[in-house]
Amino acid sequence: MGYVLQGVIGSAASLRPGRGFANAVKVPLVQELYLLPMTANLFDEVRRGEAVDPRFAQCQLFPPGFDAVLAGWSMQGAACRLWL
Repeated sequence: MGYVLQGVIGSAASLRPGRGFANAVKVPLVQELYLLPMTANLFDEVRRGEAVDPRFAQCQLFPPGFDAVLAGWSMQGAACRLWL
């Protein structure tokens, strides 16, 4: 049985704007990095009820437009999108 983990890894500063989402949870890792998993609830909150573009189906747990959110977060420090 496999599992796909999708989320964002970054410093505390780069993930700080995520506090604006009620479903965002920062998980501490090593070397002062944190993981913010893209859960189904966080996906729905970020998407705000907008329909998902069918071309985006392969990466369904990163909602359309989330790249702009990440770009804003990365202004605070390094952040990377993760899909394992």
